[in-house]
Amino acid sequence: MNTTGPRRTNALDRLLDLIIGGMILGGYKLFFSWWLDSLMARREERKLEQDVRDAMPFLFSLRNAARVATNGLPFPPPNGGGYLTLAAEDLLFRFCRGNGELNVSVAPQDRPNDWSELELLLHLVDQDVPRRSFRDLWNVSRLLDPHFDRLKEVVTGKADTDFQRRVEQVRRDDRIAIRQAEWEINKRLRN
Repeated sequence: MNTTGPRRTNALDRLLDLIIGGMILGGYKLFFSWWLDSLMARREERKLEQDVRDAMPFLFSLRNAARVATNGLPFPPPNGGGYLTLAAEDLLFRFCRGNGELNVSVAPQDRPNDWSELELLLHLVDQDVPRRSFRDLWNVSRLLDPHFDRLKEVVTGKADTDFQRRVEQVRRDDRIAIRQAEWEINKRLRN
């Protein structure tokens, strides 16, 4: 009984599948991705902007929010989503959505590279606000609207020094936790 025949066929089939898959992916990248990915990303950005306008009308009507360039992030986004940066009063808000996740960061307009997680700052401003990822833009709106003025004080550096120390302590603790998690992951990968 010959047992090597079917294995060769299966191995040959898998090899042909890999080659054909590679050719399809290569063809997509060569002929479509350079323009289609950008087109899809622009569409996602327009949808994200409309969703933000629908969920947070107070940003535009009361805080005079306006779209500004999103600098420092790759375009098109690697996760198939979209980015949106808004300037509202003295603050910048960066919305990143893709792969079912939503991240919102905030920075002062005079320090546009000093981004902080909005959920962290809202939690520090009001301990009743849980520190977790936002579910959707409506959730962000419900938490941001009543805390906007205090958030502005915190982000622009006008908050008291005790609060600033708390923010820095939480950031340090987060960096330490991230380093520990990275160390654990690397340890498991090596073993």
